[in-house]
Amino acid sequence: MLHLLEIASVLTLFVYMYYAYKQSSVAWLFGIAGSFLSVVLFFNKGFYGSMVLNLIYVLQGFMGYFEWKWKSPNLVPSFKLKLNHHILVLIVSILLTFGFIRWFAFFNFTEFSYVDVFLALLSVVATYLEIKKEISCWWYWIFCNLSFAILYLNLTKNEPPMYFYSSLMLALAIFSWYAKKEWSTRLKI
Repeated sequence: MLHLLEIASVLTLFVYMYYAYKQSSVAWLFGIAGSFLSVVLFFNKGFYGSMVLNLIYVLQGFMGYFEWKWKSPNLVPSFKLKLNHHILVLIVSILLTFGFIRWFAFFNFTEFSYVDVFLALLSVVATYLEIKKEISCWWYWIFCNLSFAILYLNLTKNEPPMYFYSSLMLALAIFSWYAKKEWSTRLKI
């Protein structure tokens, strides 16, 4: 049953990426569905951090749909953020990572590693930037998806590898590269 849920989630998220690449608001509906399926999957596997991250994606999916469908349907992808903003995002994400890890340790919740928390924070940033059609979001997605592809192989846990989800993350990293190129081309960069 979990394998079918994993496959359904992966397929739905592929459709999401295709429509995001095409800048269609429909993307967010598939993103919401795929993230919700992932919430159920990760809950059943006991991966509560990934479950919470996908709950955040569900909420961001509603924001993205509203933004792309009604608020700014004709927004053109662009590079609005400068290098110093990205450096600030990384510094704040690192500081928040250390803060979250300490906070989790205070409650004796030691499931998360620094890498898990850091990637989750960058993924939330990437989704927000995608909602705003900031082309640099794809760089964040490439980095995060490649990292998640490795993490979902569960090399250090006593869990079976999540091959479908790991493959999805690798494919999404590659797809993100093409989406970045497409969005940049539309901007004539």
